[in-house]
Amino acid sequence: MRLIVSRIYTAVCCAHQCHYEAKMPQSLLTNKEQLSSKELRHHRAHAIVGAIVMLHFAYRYAMFFSDEPDFGFHHHHHNSSKTLLLLLLPHTLLQISGFGFALPSKRHPDGNRIWSEYRWHALFFFGRCIALMSIAWSRKTSAHSEITTVTPWIYRMPSILAVFLTMIGADVITAWYKARNASSPSTIRGLKGPRGLLYLMSAAQFHATVNCLLTSDRMSVQCAALTVVQASAFGMTLRRKGIIDHVEGLVLYSLVLFLGMLVIGRDLKERDIFYPATAVGNLAAIIRMNFGVNKYIIWVVVCFVLPIMEENASWWCAVSRASTGVLFLSACTRSWKLL
Repeated sequence: MRLIVSRIYTAVCCAHQCHYEAKMPQSLLTNKEQLSSKELRHHRAHAIVGAIVMLHFAYRYAMFFSDEPDFGFHHHHHNSSKTLLLLLLPHTLLQISGFGFALPSKRHPDGNRIWSEYRWHALFFFGRCIALMSIAWSRKTSAHSEITTVTPWIYRMPSILAVFLTMIGADVITAWYKARNASSPSTIRGLKGPRGLLYLMSAAQFHATVNCLLTSDRMSVQCAALTVVQASAFGMTLRRKGIIDHVEGLVLYSLVLFLGMLVIGRDLKERDIFYPATAVGNLAAIIRMNFGVNKYIIWVVVCFVLPIMEENASWWCAVSRASTGVLFLSACTRSWKLL
C-alpha cells in the first residue's frame, strides 16, 4: 500500500513539477526563495490534493471489487452532511485549484491534452456529479426515497435539472469560446484514435447521462462519473507534460470509462432496470451519433420515457439486445472505413 501511495504521489508531483520547471529558468530553480514562492506552493498543494483524490477513487473501487454495496457509502458512519462535505472537499479543491495554471487556448491535434475550454466543461460536469451525489446522499440519509410512490415527477426533477443545466452551461462555454475564435472540438470524437473505439467511448457517456436521470439513493454511479471527470483530466495533464504518451493516455481514459460502465451495469442490475436503461442509452447514442438529432430533443424524450423504463416490461430485453447489436455494428463500420 505504501508503494502504491508513493507512486501516485510521485506521478502527481512530476506532472506539476514539469510545469514549474518549464516556466522558470534553471538558475532560479535552485534558489531557496523561489522554492518557497506562492506559485510553487500552489503546485505542491495541487499535487497533494490530487494524490488524495486519486487515493479516494482507488479506495472506492477497492470497495466495489470487494462487493461492498454502493462503493462502501452504506456504512453507518457515512450518514451526516458533515461527512459528505469532508469527502467532497478534496475533489472540490482539486477542481478549483486547476484554474491556477496556464493552459493552451486550443485543443492539441491528438486531442488528449488538457486545454482551457475543456477545463470549464470539466467544471460543469464536476458540478453535475456533486449535485447528483448530494441528491443521492439526501435520499440515502432520509425518508425521501418514499416519494417515488407518490410523486415520481417531483422525485426525478432534481436530477433532470442537474442534467439539463450542465448541458446548457457547457454549451454556453462553447459558444463563448467560439465567439472569440478559440473553440475546439470538445467531444471524445476529437481524440486521435480508432474511430470504432471512440464511437463506443462516446456511447458510454450517453449511458452515464441516462443513469444521471435515474439517480436514486446510491452514490456509486456518480462517484464513478466523478472519477471519469477528474482522472481523465489528470491523464490529460500527464500527457501534456510528456509523462505519458498518447497511447497510454488513451488506454487510461478507456480504462476509466470501462470501470464506470461496470459500476453502472451493477447498479442497474441491482435495481432491476438493466435492460430498459441499456436500451434507452443505446438508442440515444445511435440517434444522436448516427443521425445527428438535436441532443436536447433526445433527452427531453428520454425524460418522458423514464416512467416506462422503471416498469421494466419484458420487451425491453429484446430492444436492449437489438440496440446493442446496432451500436457495435456502427462502431465496426467506422473502423472498417479506415482500413
